[in-house]
This record gives sequence, C-alpha cells and structure tokens, in this order.
Amino acid sequence: MTPDYSSLLNKLKKLPETKVQLYKVLQTLNYFRIMVKNFAMSTAKLYKLTGAKKPMKIVWSQETVKEYNDLIAIIYGKPRIFLRDPNKKIAMEVDASQEAIGAVLLQESGDPGRKR
Repeated sequence: MTPDYSSLLNKLKKLPETKVQLYKVLQTLNYFRIMVKNFAMSTAKLYKLTGAKKPMKIVWSQETVKEYNDLIAIIYGKPRIFLRDPNKKIAMEVDASQEAIGAVLLQESGDPGRKR
C-alpha cells in the first residue's frame, strides 16, 4: 500500500515562509509518520521553528533546511506499509529519547532479512 503523492507536490515545492505554513506542512507529513523511521526526531527542529516565541517569518538555517529536505526526500522515497498477515509472527520495535518516543509493529516478509 502506498500513499497518493500528487496532492503533496504543490505543498512541498518550496520552503515555507511563515510558522503557519511550516506547521501546515508538518501536519500534512504527520500523516506519513508511521512509515518514516524516527519521524519525531526528524521533525523536532522544524517543530521548534513554529513555537510561540519564534518570529512569524521563518529564518532558515542550513541545518533546518537540510532537515526539511531530508524529510521530503524520505516521503518522496515512497515508504510502504503492509497489511498484517495473521499467520505470521510479529515483532515490536520501540525507541525513546528526550525528544520523542516511538514504536512499530514488524512482520517478516518473504524476503530474508527484510521486515514487513
């Protein structure tokens, strides 16, 4: 199963200029969070740019531009999710840090060494 990327294209063509625009993009990308490993860590600095004490117009640093572009590249890399096969074993992978917590259910696919 893969998401429809056509509606994302217009939103992601250029860097958002304001906090509100960036927040809208992040919320759109939030839809894909289950398909992006370490999504919360990948968006932490971007969410900080939308904070109440930040100026309305975004001042992009090289680091935040890279984080934004890397995130967009991951989304355009077309991550995939699969329906669970009730006949196969599942595993849970969890991770936590000061910034975020996450978990994902994995299931063996037909390919050796690749989780589903």
